[in-house]
Amino acid sequence: MAESLYQGKMDWGITNDLKVQKGMSNAPVLDVELVNGATYTINTAELRGKGSNGGAIAKESLGQNSFRSFAVSDPQKYRAQAFGYLYEGDGTDDAKNHGIAFNSGAVTDINDPVFDTGDAIKYKGDAYLASRGDIVKGSSDIDVYFADKQLEGDFTFAAGQKRTTPGKENEDAKYPGKIKFFSEIDGNTFEGGGKVDNRVTTTTTVKGHFYGAGAAEMGGIFFDYVDKYVGSFGALKEGIDNSGSIPQPQPQPQPQPQPQPQPQPPTADGLGGNQLSSRTIGEYQNVPAADIKGSGNKLALTVKGTEINSEELRALGNKLGVAAGNPVDNSAYQTNQSYQYFAVSDDKYAAQTFGYVYNKANDKGTGDKQAVAFSVVQLTPETDAVLKPASKDSLKYSGDAFIGDNVGMQPIVKGTSRFNVSFFDKKITGKLEFANRAKPGYGGEKTSYPEKIDFTDGNITGNTFTATGKSSA
Repeated sequence: MAESLYQGKMDWGITNDLKVQKGMSNAPVLDVELVNGATYTINTAELRGKGSNGGAIAKESLGQNSFRSFAVSDPQKYRAQAFGYLYEGDGTDDAKNHGIAFNSGAVTDINDPVFDTGDAIKYKGDAYLASRGDIVKGSSDIDVYFADKQLEGDFTFAAGQKRTTPGKENEDAKYPGKIKFFSEIDGNTFEGGGKVDNRVTTTTTVKGHFYGAGAAEMGGIFFDYVDKYVGSFGALKEGIDNSGSIPQPQPQPQPQPQPQPQPQPPTADGLGGNQLSSRTIGEYQNVPAADIKGSGNKLALTVKGTEINSEELRALGNKLGVAAGNPVDNSAYQTNQSYQYFAVSDDKYAAQTFGYVYNKANDKGTGDKQAVAFSVVQLTPETDAVLKPASKDSLKYSGDAFIGDNVGMQPIVKGTSRFNVSFFDKKITGKLEFANRAKPGYGGEKTSYPEKIDFTDGNITGNTFTATGKSSA
């Protein structure tokens, strides 16, 4: 699953690294690397089944005076992350004990327009604070200012909570009532410091991520290097309410099979908006629908007698260990007769596939230096209401872009795309941005692509558009 690719770092206590082994964003299996090199696995769904369902604090005996205390966030309330704390030991300072505060989730895309928001956004949620085997639960209240790249908030823990160490349950737990913190925002992450109760000095470190589309959630971990407690937290954006117990499955009437519409073959109207460059820069051609196979984002197209199959390219990139949606430098192309450089969009684009391929080896193992930048889409019907709005409001689009050079033999670079579209005025503006990277085998020499291409005067005709751009270093 896509969620299994997300990672969360934890640098404090006796842990160095936390990686997602498998599972959904709000129910992952986490592998934690301890200082001694051992790996400890946290199965959040399993812990919920042992008593921490709904975010409750729980414990279990492990025999011989050893126990495990733990707490995991409510998966019904938090859909894009999981956070909590787990302790295993005998409640003393013995070196064999380990307490792990964790937070992991589906990190918000760095190009999400929420990061351009000017107004303050409020987040509210939960927090866990722990010292060895004792855990207390509190609340998190955070104000986020994306425009200023800053946030401030409080962790509040109500008085009177008891210890969770076996045999000590009647004793009051020792913990601060409030931690006030400030953080700097860097992309989809944040890090800062906090003050405990009425302390003058900053003794708490806080770090975390924004999670989900539109930064619907945020969360992280914190550590106080004076009192030696650790904690984790999560919060929901104001207006989002997923609270409530997890629904128990109920018997449902079995649906009767219904006839399903069969997928229609590509047509010139449905898949006609495809422009591809071939051997000469600036030369483009429209690919007839008859030369396009597949549907959605799983498409194959034929250009000058050569088939480009998006699924085969994705499979080859995965085999070479490259994450989906990223450019591939294939050093073995002369032996396996595949592309030397290629890139293809990932599954987040459901109605299109786009990319770039260069230098496919022929039967003799010699490159034919064919370069193709391709874009194949399921066109929006010209009768769709979105193309004929009643107001002048603009729509914002953001995503990915690839750039290549079949003359200079430069590897492909991935960048970002952002567009403002006014269907009312039939105008489109936008920009592409690229960060040059090292060329394989060139001793650190970087590619020389433009870092920005601005489109200032684009025109929309029906369900297509054309625009000219100006590049800059």
